[in-house]
Amino acid sequence: MIIKQGLVLLDKVDEKERKEFIEPLRQQVIKSILNLRWPEDADGFYFHPDSKTYTKDGKKVGGNGVKPIKEPFIKNLKNLYGWESEFPAFSSEERVSKIKVLKNFGKSSNVIYGRVVSIDRDNLKIIYTDRKGNKQEELLSNDFEAPFNDEELINKIVSMATAKPGALDACKKVDEKLFVVEWETGNISSSHRALNKMALLLLDGHISAGILIVPTRKMYPYLTDRIGNYEELVPYFNLWKNVNVKKGYLEIIAIEHDGLNKLAPIIPKGTDGNAKKPVVTDPLSGSGHFITQMQLSLDQNK
Repeated sequence: MIIKQGLVLLDKVDEKERKEFIEPLRQQVIKSILNLRWPEDADGFYFHPDSKTYTKDGKKVGGNGVKPIKEPFIKNLKNLYGWESEFPAFSSEERVSKIKVLKNFGKSSNVIYGRVVSIDRDNLKIIYTDRKGNKQEELLSNDFEAPFNDEELINKIVSMATAKPGALDACKKVDEKLFVVEWETGNISSSHRALNKMALLLLDGHISAGILIVPTRKMYPYLTDRIGNYEELVPYFNLWKNVNVKKGYLEIIAIEHDGLNKLAPIIPKGTDGNAKKPVVTDPLSGSGHFITQMQLSLDQNK
């Protein structure tokens, strides 16, 4: 697999953290990308030229499976470098994302009801009394929605909808620092959610670094569905570059196949355990692309 582009969106780490935490784990991610192979005995990653998607009866058909490409990458991080897969974005924390003012306590089991006692912006908490008068508290999202300012909410009966980001594809914890990776398998909206999720986790201090891996526009026609791609995200980079985090690192990496080859089978869709899937050659064996060349191309975009 080729890394075509690497762009650092947020880079608020000191040199010690960069040297001891960011770069070592980032290199593990880069090596696991560059050593992806298809077919498994090939010198790179190739698609069959006839595997490009096309429209039939108004529906997009053809293409290669996406998840089977991600799986060996995640497996390599886990088995060779000790990363964890499908790690929850928050250990168990749900945060209030939306507050509505009500006349009376409701009965829905999907939201929390209470009478507001106070709102603690410093610690992102809302303190309230439940329908029995017992004092409770919930965590607040940084950007929770509410119809009034904090003072006007006091003593009002409210409903509180909670939410939390979905699971992360892979992450590794070093001391108290968490480095996360998302490999895009969804549409462009999914790509936005992935970057927003990591930016939010950086804002809340739950992670220290994050990388999103997406295909280039040249690669995505050979993948199933309407996969998000690097070029579609470019217009929004300034938004993520201006996220006001005190400390953290956020990067997006664009990947691409090495080329087309008629000997390359079409990669199966879904998670058929019996079907052949791409593999990752051992990065420690010296096979694969030259890491130093890819490293230079990434550093130039900092």
